Amino acid sequence: MKNKSRIKSAVAAAALATASSQAATIAINFTGGGYGPVGQDVTQEAFGFAAAEWENYRGADTAGDDTTAFEGVAFTFTSNNDWTQNNAGGSGYTGTTGEDEVSYGYLDDGGAGVKIAASGLSAWLAANGASEYRVQLIASQGNGGSGTYEDVTLLDSSGGSNLGTFSVTMTPGGTNTANTWQGGSNYITGLTSDTFYVDGNVRDGANRSSIAGIIITTVPEPSSSALIGLAGLGLLIRRNRG
Repeated sequence: MKNKSRIKSAVAAAALATASSQAATIAINFTGGGYGPVGQDVTQEAFGFAAAEWENYRGADTAGDDTTAFEGVAFTFTSNNDWTQNNAGGSGYTGTTGEDEVSYGYLDDGGAGVKIAASGLSAWLAANGASEYRVQLIASQGNGGSGTYEDVTLLDSSGGSNLGTFSVTMTPGGTNTANTWQGGSNYITGLTSDTFYVDGNVRDGANRSSIAGIIITTVPEPSSSALIGLAGLGLLIRRNRG
């Protein structure tokens, strides 16, 4: 009985130590505003992240580059314009979830498509005690729910090496009087490069590649206390079996 109690204690200690090794996150919500009304700020949990963790970002609403920085990571957002799903005389936002809030505003895929460049990730990783990160793309698509979401490529730099492809399956979001929109997400993990470049496709009729948000998260490494706890757990189990 004592050994079982010790095993339970070791499991609890290891779980707590692992939980304390939290991932650092940069979550960006593109609020849009091409039709005048600014899109939604995140007011509740979205895609597993609390509202306080989101940066609600509105660009210049015009074609070209917007530059900014979050937590020392520099970003350049290039798109035809910032937009919202409040189009064609629609009555505005009618979603209910945090995911709806994020997918309502987006970087539009007209012109040459959406491009996102990021740099300074090595220092950000080091500051957060991590060696890898993942990038999660939040997709948005209107067109009354028709069409598909075109795959978006992740490179280490503009014209550089391919790091992976975001293939997104869309699910229905909110509606307004003229439009139904969809949202979805996918991620690429195990990344270590100091820079990355999101290379979105150009709109092809109802097939879209608009980007509503992006999340960069460190891949947490087990803390030393967690490893010690797991090692102790293994020793107790061997003793108990003996």
